[in-house]
Amino acid sequence: MKITGAALFPVRIPRLTPLALAYATRTACRAVYVRLDTDAGVAGWGEAVPVREVTGERYGDVVHALSRIAPALVGADPLDTEVHRPLLDRDLATLPSARCALDTALQDLKGRALGLPAARLLGGARPTIPACVTLGLGTLEETVATARARVTEGFTTIKLKVAAEPAVESARIQAVRAAVGPAVELLLDANQAYDVPRALALADAAARSGVALFEQPVPADDLGALGEVARRSPVPVCADEAVTTPLSLLRLFGMPGLRMMNVKLQKCGGPSAAAWMIRTAEAAGVSVMVGCMIETRLGITAGLAVALGLANVARVDLDGAMDLTADPVFRGGAVMRDGRQSLPDRPGLGCDVDEAVLAAHRDDDPVGDPA
Repeated sequence: MKITGAALFPVRIPRLTPLALAYATRTACRAVYVRLDTDAGVAGWGEAVPVREVTGERYGDVVHALSRIAPALVGADPLDTEVHRPLLDRDLATLPSARCALDTALQDLKGRALGLPAARLLGGARPTIPACVTLGLGTLEETVATARARVTEGFTTIKLKVAAEPAVESARIQAVRAAVGPAVELLLDANQAYDVPRALALADAAARSGVALFEQPVPADDLGALGEVARRSPVPVCADEAVTTPLSLLRLFGMPGLRMMNVKLQKCGGPSAAAWMIRTAEAAGVSVMVGCMIETRLGITAGLAVALGLANVARVDLDGAMDLTADPVFRGGAVMRDGRQSLPDRPGLGCDVDEAVLAAHRDDDPVGDPA
């Protein structure tokens, strides 16, 4: 099998409701779909979702780079991933979501060529995994109403975005706990919103409500602060924005109290890099959550394939497509049922993409950053 062509599809798909985080409010998914064609008549698909606050990229830079690098793969055998990895690592060194799109498309082609699902090629650790749903910043009343609705839909793990003063967020957490009961697992994600004293104050309050995890409480570049919170927090701490490249992962090993790392394909460079990071973390005794940006179901499927493939994945947060107004994947892909996520038994990612949907949501001015 040889790659014969490449095509890009910059898209913007609105959300039904905005998602408010500590650093921004997102109203849409802005992604770049990549299709790699082959002489065998099959195509591999990948998705790039640049988010400057997390991946360090500008959307227009990713579009420009992919339009230049993707055609350089023409003539290559998609099974020879170690042959083209240096090209991606060198020419897309500062653009992890662009690397993710191409690496994902190559992994998709590999699975299609071998007739095996990507999750099995990665290790086939499990057929399903418990799902998690994220609730954005909002009022106490809004959060409680949404939490109740999500539990009714079958979710048993809820992640709350937090950024307000600890007393305000403590009341919000307590109200959600009272509304959903003790059986629902609650996680917090601060997206770097706090300093050490406020993070510890919120952690103390969260512990009283049975919160199971506190994600990235302090700025990503302040490893001393992260280490102090991880060491002193009564709630286990998870690193997210502090974990980007494999090198960043190594810098966190040995940090007392750090129980988990959130590995996202878009920020680390794709399934291949994510798999290396997850296995390396296992060797260091640190478990992993596989997370996502606001992505379509194609990107979510790639993340889920990694999570189902590797044994050291203890959690997922792969709900980034559930509030989008359109789904380019018309057959196959990630499924959420009875509070768990799974993939169909189809080769590669198992996603069939409707290019008419991509065309209907084409981003005709792909320059700035995501809204």
